[in-house]
Amino acid sequence: MSVPVLTYTELTTYFRDAARAQTVPFSVGEISSALGGQLGSTSANSGFNVGTSPVGSVVTASLTAAQASVSRTNATAARFDAVDSTLSQLGTIVGTLAPSAGGRFGDATTLPAVGTPTLPDTLQGNIDRAQRAIALPAGPRQVQEETAAQTRFSALRGQAQQLVGSLQGVHFSNAANQHAFDIAVGNLQAALASNDLDASRVRALSFSAATGGGTTSGGTFDASTSAGRAGARTSVDQLNQAIVAAQAALAPDRSTAHQQLLSAQSLVTQFTNLQSQVNNNSFSLGNASTGVFQLVQFSRSGLANFFV
Repeated sequence: MSVPVLTYTELTTYFRDAARAQTVPFSVGEISSALGGQLGSTSANSGFNVGTSPVGSVVTASLTAAQASVSRTNATAARFDAVDSTLSQLGTIVGTLAPSAGGRFGDATTLPAVGTPTLPDTLQGNIDRAQRAIALPAGPRQVQEETAAQTRFSALRGQAQQLVGSLQGVHFSNAANQHAFDIAVGNLQAALASNDLDASRVRALSFSAATGGGTTSGGTFDASTSAGRAGARTSVDQLNQAIVAAQAALAPDRSTAHQQLLSAQSLVTQFTNLQSQVNNNSFSLGNASTGVFQLVQFSRSGLANFFV
């Protein structure tokens, strides 16, 4: 009885059928002999020296797939990094509350003298600047300082509006995180609405009636009263809370994207090394140091299935 000639395709079909517990017409000895012939074994002790065997094409294909995976995961990680950077810029624009005498959102207890540059140019910092202006003697200097504070406040709010606009269309894998992020962005939009009569503005965050605000001009806040400044501080603080909530919703997917990128980069390195060994005929299945047994899986899909 003649021994059938096995092709590489028939060999992989055998493993596929065997995995499905189907009866196959080849003995274990025939499979072993065919495997040695396909991989180009040189001796029983040296293992399989692949050289230009079909394994080489599998390694090349797997390397190409791994490189494509790096490109995809890198793009995803970069998008999430850009969103995180935008949220950080928003946080810088918002600034922090100064210690207050009348509770958390009351007027600051102490402020540097007019003319010193120590107040930060942030939303909160310009509310403090307006407070300091009110303490000046009535006259041109007081008006100049108050107007300057409100002008910078509006300009910074405009910058924040542009940044929030870039946060649209961010998608996460987790529905709960997606919902939390969308709510946070909605709160940011409401707080930064372009005028005081915008209905969406009062949905979650709002400023007190602003001096000079209206349907066509962006309002700031009423710097002439402590209540107006307290209202502005409250809303800006809530604006900061919305930023923190958005960052928290972003963090899991951003972390996962970077982990996937590192894994993909590691696979590229491994497959590059394997390809080099295949090309110079130094690759051997008997050499455990190649790590091939961690990369090659015998499954229904074929003899060699390299995971990417």
